[in-house]
Formats: sequence, structure tokens, C-alpha cells
Amino acid sequence: MIRQFRGFILLVFSFAFWAVPASARDNDALEITPITIGESYIFPSSVLGDEREINVWLPEGYDEGREIAGVVYLLDGGLKQDFEHIAGLAQLGALSWTYETLLVVGIETKDRQHELTPVPTDPRFVTGFPTAGGAADFRRFILDEVKPFIEARYRTGERDILMGESLG
Repeated sequence: MIRQFRGFILLVFSFAFWAVPASARDNDALEITPITIGESYIFPSSVLGDEREINVWLPEGYDEGREIAGVVYLLDGGLKQDFEHIAGLAQLGALSWTYETLLVVGIETKDRQHELTPVPTDPRFVTGFPTAGGAADFRRFILDEVKPFIEARYRTGERDILMGESLG
């Protein structure tokens, strides 16, 4: 009985594969269109003395002048970090009217231990976290450079929030 069922399943999948036109099975024949979820900048920072990736997600209808409630500034917001995940949640919230319309601004971190922690005073932390201590500069980078950059280029609301996880 099981052997007959396996044979039936194999037969069904074989028919399903061959029922698809050969041109659709041939990847070279398919038209590829990139999926774009936002805008990305390589941002030079005088505060950090380095460049950072800044990513911006805009809600649908932004270009038509829809009201914006605020901005989520996302730590670990690089494309290889949490930006796409949080932008997806913002899109879901916008589609379902779960929360107010907002922008998501992802800010890349490179050395989280340095950028998201204060200068350690406890000898255990000095030894255990040798690059710690750059949080004040990273906060200044966000307030003095990233936030004015975003506000000069985008319609922003009156409220913003800083979002992070773990050290963030």
C-alpha cells in the first residue's frame, strides 16, 4: 500500500513538472525584476570618522503626501542586520492599520561592543570588553548627523523612537 502511494505521488509530481512550460522551467528565459524595499545611503560621519550604511523604508503612499506619525531609528539597521525584518513589520502594520504610519531608518553598526556600550569602570568589564566605550559618540552620531540628514530629506513626524535589541 505504501509503495503504491509513493508511486502515485511520484507520478503526480512528474506530471506537475512537465505540465509547466519548458520556458518557465528554464531560469534563463524568466524575466527577473529586483524587489526594492527602500533607499540606502553610504553616510560619511565626522563624529565616528567612518562611513555607515543608512537605510530608509517609506510606507506606501508616502510620495502622495500621507501623514507620517514618526520615525523609528533602528540600531543594527544595515541590510545584513535587522533592517529588512523591521521594515517588513512596519509594512505589515501600515497595511493592517495596526499602528500609525512611520518611517524606518536603519543605522548600521560595525562594532556593537564599542558603539553600544559606555566606557567601563569595573575592571572585569575593561578586560572582558576591550573595545567597549563608544556609546556616547554613537548617540552623538545619531542625534547630530543621522537625524538632521533624515529630517532634511524626508517628511517626518513629530515623534521618533530609537529601537534596538540586546546591547542596543
